[in-house]
Amino acid sequence: EGTADEEQRFWELARTTGALADLIQELAAKVEAAPSDASTRMQLAQAYLAKLLTVPEGPERGSWAMKAEGQWRKVLEMDADHWEARYSLAFSWSQWPDFLNKTPDAIREFETLRTQEARMAPDPEHSGTYLQLALLYRKVGKQDKALEVLQAGLQRYPDDANLKKTLEPGGK
Repeated sequence: EGTADEEQRFWELARTTGALADLIQELAAKVEAAPSDASTRMQLAQAYLAKLLTVPEGPERGSWAMKAEGQWRKVLEMDADHWEARYSLAFSWSQWPDFLNKTPDAIREFETLRTQEARMAPDPEHSGTYLQLALLYRKVGKQDKALEVLQAGLQRYPDDANLKKTLEPGGK
């Protein structure tokens, strides 16, 4: 357990020190021993993503992304409202190459997150749902829908600088 910055530093060290392979093996064994442990599955998915960042562009990256996706799906089977698993899955799909046609899946998952978040107290970390969804709608040419999502995001998170910036003309 640590801050987001500490966690990021941990994964960076795991990637650069060669400890990642051992960590993946250890976490996979823990998941096998306790398959209903969502936290360990999320850690294993994060380790798979860390591994993905160590390999060159190409099919091997897709393989590691699919391993992470498998863990997120298992977590969602156990708890359909697991915010981090759904966000991770949606964001991952948003990063896939266009020819694999994962954008509609990413949009669907981000929309599910919006519905889920409407039942929750606002959490500034969740503003990314609106930002990513708006960017995806722009990508598929649905500018009106992107605008609606950004406005809804700012209504929920009025101080979010990224949402404000993206809403500006020419904002990314």
